Amino acid sequence: MMAVVRRVAAGALALLLSTLASAQASVASGALDHAAQRERIGRERLAIDETLQRAQAACYQRFAVEDCLRAARRRAREDLAVLRQQESVMDDRERRERAAQRLHGVEERQQGRGADVPPAAVPRASRTQEDSPRPQPQARPPDAGRPGPQERRQALQQRAALERQRQTEKQQSAQNRKARAQQRQDEDAARGRQPAAPLVP
Repeated sequence: MMAVVRRVAAGALALLLSTLASAQASVASGALDHAAQRERIGRERLAIDETLQRAQAACYQRFAVEDCLRAARRRAREDLAVLRQQESVMDDRERRERAAQRLHGVEERQQGRGADVPPAAVPRASRTQEDSPRPQPQARPPDAGRPGPQERRQALQQRAALERQRQTEKQQSAQNRKARAQQRQDEDAARGRQPAAPLVP
């Protein structure tokens, strides 16, 4: 039984190392786009979940079931923490890219507005600035530095999409846990075992 647990742990470790290597390579090169990276993280989450299921099934064959289960859950939590850290790095990078795009859009609008404004539409303070010997502060456009309604709408839509994706992942994870628990109960019932008391995480 120990050999089975060691093989499962070695497989999880190999998966984690390959995940870290691929994540570092993708972050360094920037070759993968964000959607592909999120898809990869989703696949790795499923793989961690399956590894945990196999480890738990192997634990039920051992004498010290609880210690084995705790160790398997701890390994799964550590692997998931690595994925959450990768997601956090990606979220930060996406926020920086969106901020840079908004800034670029604002600069383009300001440049376009400066070229298209006729002299009569220029505020009085700006017209008198050329006539005045003292330098006067330039009037700032009202929306300078702030995202426009379209950018705000897009940001809200992206935020809502991310929240929906997180909710879906949470629901899927809960369904997987429930299915695993039911499967264990069915297996125990088939073997004639009494159901164990629920574990407190």
